[in-house]
Amino acid sequence: MNVANIYAVTALDVKSTLRDKTAIFFLLVFPVGFYIFFASFSGAIGSEAASLKYYNTNTPNFTAVLILLISFLNIAPSVAMAKHMGFLNRLMVTPVKVYELWAGFCLRAMLLFAIGYVVMLLAGLVMFGYWPKANPIQLMLPMLVIGFAMLPAGILIGVLFPAPQRAFSAGMLFMQPLLILSGAGMSRDAFPQWAQALSDFVPTTYAVQISRLAWENELFTRASVFPIALLLVFGAVCAFAAAVIFRNSYR
Repeated sequence: MNVANIYAVTALDVKSTLRDKTAIFFLLVFPVGFYIFFASFSGAIGSEAASLKYYNTNTPNFTAVLILLISFLNIAPSVAMAKHMGFLNRLMVTPVKVYELWAGFCLRAMLLFAIGYVVMLLAGLVMFGYWPKANPIQLMLPMLVIGFAMLPAGILIGVLFPAPQRAFSAGMLFMQPLLILSGAGMSRDAFPQWAQALSDFVPTTYAVQISRLAWENELFTRASVFPIALLLVFGAVCAFAAAVIFRNSYR
């Protein structure tokens, strides 16, 4: 793996993304706006107890959701567009490898996430006057795990659908149940039993779990072992499937 190639691809990809105002809106402004809207709608600004409960419950939830949004609504169309425009065919005669291109996409995605995460934390600070008390390492590690799980899923969608519009639509379609059943917006305790059982098979459920554990300084406990292991396996399976499908499509 050539670091210079990955840097070049990432830099080019970041510049292209920053020029797309619609992408920036959906990936950064929209989730942060949702965070602020739900705070106002739920009455979290009304009292200190309500503010603290909303901040400690929903901030880690929205963090996990932000990675999901970037993976399904940005990575998936980007991969599909690279295929659709023949960029991958031209890539075959250059020193840049396909996996270096995917790595560049993922680095750009994590950079966007980092910007969105900081903006969300600043919004919480301005609205509620709170700042995370968790160890910074505990806050960062689950985001890397969630990124390892969700970003390959986005690549897999992009590989499966030939046109960027279809990949975006598919990402939006797949994202809805993953978002609803994760417990990020509504507590899983409020779900009917069938939905609780179904949510046990949704990877975003475990993404929200480890995000909450990290927020409470409990990432390095036994409670995080199973969700982290499951997310790592899910990410590895998606990466393997995407590699196999992509390789077969170019034979």
